[in-house]
Amino acid sequence: MSASEWKFSHQNQANMEDPKRPNTEHELLTDERNKMALGRWWFASELCPLLADALAPLATGFTACSLTGGWVALTIEAEKETLAQTQTNQTWVIVLNAICLCAGLMSIALSYIFRWSLSSFVIREAGLSIQCFGLAALIIAAHYTAKPQKSSGEVRMCQAYYYAIFSSILSFTALLCVLLHGIGILKEYYVRRSKRSPIHAALYRQSACLTIYLLIGAAIFAHMEDWAFLDALFWADFTILTIGLGGEFVPKTALGRALLLPYALLGMILVALLVISVRQLLRSGLRSLTNHFAASDLNQLRHTLARINGTANPTIDERAFDLLHHIVPRAEKRCRRIALLISIVGALTLLLGGAAIFEITEAAEEWTYGTSCYFAYISLLTIGYGDYVPTSEAGKSVFFVWSLLAVPILTIFINNSVDAAYGTIRGLLFPFRRFFQCRRCHMKKEAQRSVEAQRMDARDCMSPTAEKRIDTRETGGVSTAKKERVCIEPGEPSAASRNLNTNVSRGTIRLHCYILAQELGSAILEANRESPKKYTFNEWRYYVRLLGQSTGGECLNRVPANEGYEGKLKTPMEVGHSSFMLPSKQVIEWMGETSPLLSNNEPEWVSLSLLSRLTDLLRWMATLEGDAEK
Repeated sequence: MSASEWKFSHQNQANMEDPKRPNTEHELLTDERNKMALGRWWFASELCPLLADALAPLATGFTACSLTGGWVALTIEAEKETLAQTQTNQTWVIVLNAICLCAGLMSIALSYIFRWSLSSFVIREAGLSIQCFGLAALIIAAHYTAKPQKSSGEVRMCQAYYYAIFSSILSFTALLCVLLHGIGILKEYYVRRSKRSPIHAALYRQSACLTIYLLIGAAIFAHMEDWAFLDALFWADFTILTIGLGGEFVPKTALGRALLLPYALLGMILVALLVISVRQLLRSGLRSLTNHFAASDLNQLRHTLARINGTANPTIDERAFDLLHHIVPRAEKRCRRIALLISIVGALTLLLGGAAIFEITEAAEEWTYGTSCYFAYISLLTIGYGDYVPTSEAGKSVFFVWSLLAVPILTIFINNSVDAAYGTIRGLLFPFRRFFQCRRCHMKKEAQRSVEAQRMDARDCMSPTAEKRIDTRETGGVSTAKKERVCIEPGEPSAASRNLNTNVSRGTIRLHCYILAQELGSAILEANRESPKKYTFNEWRYYVRLLGQSTGGECLNRVPANEGYEGKLKTPMEVGHSSFMLPSKQVIEWMGETSPLLSNNEPEWVSLSLLSRLTDLLRWMATLEGDAEK
């Protein structure tokens, strides 16, 4: 659980008190919790719309590629060479293919303009269905009606035919994704979102931009270099992916070589942006999976403690606190292992499966499986020696799709491998790092104590009778690992008003605000570190007491909500004088899914809580001073 989720829950209680306010925060929190639930409809709610938006532009682009030439070619054996004559598609094939293209474009435009509604869902499903099944009918017709003429030629399929197959497959996949997502919304298994998430929207835009960029670049270079459009598309693919196969497709004109630099640079930038979006999406998915594992372990720990203590709300002692603190690291480690295993399987499937397909498509060139594996991994690693290049119509089109699929798969594989290696090295170096950090902290504390002693000596000389220090380690009799003493600056409350065990006064409240502000600054600094701090049991007891919650003796208990809070804080006299404690809107669920101990950034959670507490105190002081003036 992140600190932003606590912020949403904190605001939701105010919404419950004021029914006139819109409940948008509640919807956002419900959406986040549904995202972490990973139930049987998690795939439909999260991955289905993402896959549909990423695959639909590619499918429509492949449909446009299938319109650029004939689907069937007739090879004729001449005296010393083999000639290939591409036959023009019949008129009804071209018309039906164009209808499929228009349906795909309509589906993309509708999904971009309107996020989701029943009418847009039906129209989008219809558009994808026309594109998918219309192309499937044309593929079947072309396969069974393509026969050699009276001449002794041999029939073979062209690249446009294979692009039509790929378009039909991708359209069918996007159709299923949209259908599952729509069923989940109609059945109210999850909340319908009014707009895409930033990562989702960025991935959608980049996928569409990369497809359009490849098509436009292929059209320009095909005209300048006198290439076929689909051959130019094959060249544009291995150029912007920095594979550099070479072969017969290299710019030979002066204008083509001049335009190659800006075209390749812009294409690499688009690919880099796509890789960044895939990494962000992967982190979001891993975070959801980690939260799922943590919630499962938390539920098991809750039942275990309840069975041992014989109560439904077990107390959190120091041992249970340590168990809670280890839930998230264990879940993260398990999630990293699963992600690494899946990415390894995906990368091996891409490599070995691609090699098997290239062995089939390049059988005329006598490629063995070993040769195909060699070509596959030098292409995936963007080495591109150029000694083996696909020359068949099927090989070129398969390489185009295969290389585009390699971008997200290899990104996930490299990211997970680096995370696993970093986690292993960090675990091995942790004892040494802890030793040096403890030594550095000890030296820093000694320096601070020396400076504070000098400041206290100077102030004692200036005002011998004034008390210059307060103890921030002892709040309600609880000892913490915080700074031992904090110097009082001019203008702060006097010693008489700083005693928390006497009658509460405005000076006491100012003193408490001062402590809250100081701890807020420390928490913000710790939250911005690369590795946020994990607080100890005593530090959490200190913060709970500082926030006005009860520590339950030696344990951290769930504090029930205060009754009678209607937007105006009670005075300290109405609460009691044994300790300074104002009513709090926050309910700390130590054993719940919103437990701060499960937060990825505990200092961020503490800083938000301290800020909320400080705001309440300052508002109460302003109200008190306003009443006094009246």
